Amino acid sequence: MESSCKKTTYRTSQLAWEDLERIKSKTDRPIIPKRAYKCKKCGNFHLTSRNTPKDKINDLKFKVFILKNKLAESEKNLASREEELFKRIEEIKKLKFNRNGK
Repeated sequence: MESSCKKTTYRTSQLAWEDLERIKSKTDRPIIPKRAYKCKKCGNFHLTSRNTPKDKINDLKFKVFILKNKLAESEKNLASREEELFKRIEEIKKLKFNRNGK
């Protein structure tokens, strides 16, 4: 059955999932549907190979975790460089004082 949104349509979630299982067991397609969803446009069910919104959220959480670790490492490096810079500034001040103080 065709829908107004030009995709294969299933009247119920159960029919969509049954077809999904059939496709999975008998296909050699490179992209295989992962789940059924209810279409907001036509109100019927379709199949998609995209991840669920929850999967996308978990992927984003992992990316945030990685970025936070990179940020923490960068902050450590910055603090270390800042400490080294302050040491050098103090050395320069001492040299200037010793030159002018003599």
